[in-house]
Amino acid sequence: MVYVWGEQRINLLMSQTQNLMIGEGYTTTRILVAPQNLSSGKLELTVIPGLLGEIKIDLSDDIHTHAGRIQFKLL
Repeated sequence: MVYVWGEQRINLLMSQTQNLMIGEGYTTTRILVAPQNLSSGKLELTVIPGLLGEIKIDLSDDIHTHAGRIQFKLL
């Protein structure tokens, strides 16, 4: 069976892959695709790992802070 991978289908694949990464807690990781010739039958996606340097929480404004409700997946 032969699949035709147009721009819309590639964007859907990237979006679904990105959502899977976010669902696993990798909220700053991105999936990209560079321009390429698909006549070889191969599509290459690039994974850009996201890194956080530090997280600072300002508790000086109790009413507007979300500090108690933020969740992170720890490795």
